Amino acid sequence: MPPAGEGTLCSHTGMLDLPTELLSDIASLLNHRGILRLASTCRRLQEVYRASKALQYIVELGAAGLVDGSPRCPLKLSERRDLLHTRRAAWRRLLPQQQQMSESLDVCLAFDLAGGVYAHYTIARTPQLVLHWLPSRAFEERCVEVPEMDILVKDLAMDPSQDLIAFLEGHRLPHGIPFDDEPVGTDSAGNITIHLRSLKSHGQTSHDLGGRILHDRCTVSFAENVEVFVVNDMLCWRFRGRGLQNCVKCLVGAYIVVCRVQ
Repeated sequence: MPPAGEGTLCSHTGMLDLPTELLSDIASLLNHRGILRLASTCRRLQEVYRASKALQYIVELGAAGLVDGSPRCPLKLSERRDLLHTRRAAWRRLLPQQQQMSESLDVCLAFDLAGGVYAHYTIARTPQLVLHWLPSRAFEERCVEVPEMDILVKDLAMDPSQDLIAFLEGHRLPHGIPFDDEPVGTDSAGNITIHLRSLKSHGQTSHDLGGRILHDRCTVSFAENVEVFVVNDMLCWRFRGRGLQNCVKCLVGAYIVVCRVQ
């Protein structure tokens, strides 16, 4: 009986003996982190990665927090990669490809820019609230004007991806106290009120998920420096000023987290 392997037509072949193109196709099924781990295992797979523009493109997309578009895209791989490099360089150098002026008739008391929507509010004009959807590759430009709000607004924040706009209710100072046209963030008892509303309704109806008004308490009456923020799934508000410790509160789910900043 001949020794093993003699007189046979088959030879043992490992994965690394596969053609470079086939190894590249296999590796392209991984995400960008998997591709980098695979390329770090041995010299052969590292050479596959260096020779494959497709694998490098996947890694570059992943590093930018992106994924490739539809496979029906008419652009070639080299064209898509050049486009990625161009846009990434524009972000790093703050070189916009398109610029457009957005006029505001007067000084805004409250404003925010999030998700391609610019909102600004003031008291002494009509309309009081302007929502401006900025032009982009995904959306056409449009502007919505709300003649008058049903509440006095001190500050606002929004997240268009959640159809959410939050209004911090403002308060007028009582007569006899020096003040300007800007409202304050708390009433005479230090109460803070935040209205969660739908952006699609242009801030006129309650938000479907929130559907409520949030109340909090500050230790200072008629506090001027009160702000509201929306950060991912957190709603935060901050109050600070003379005789008041700098404090940030965040609503996370059903819990309010308090952070005091010195």
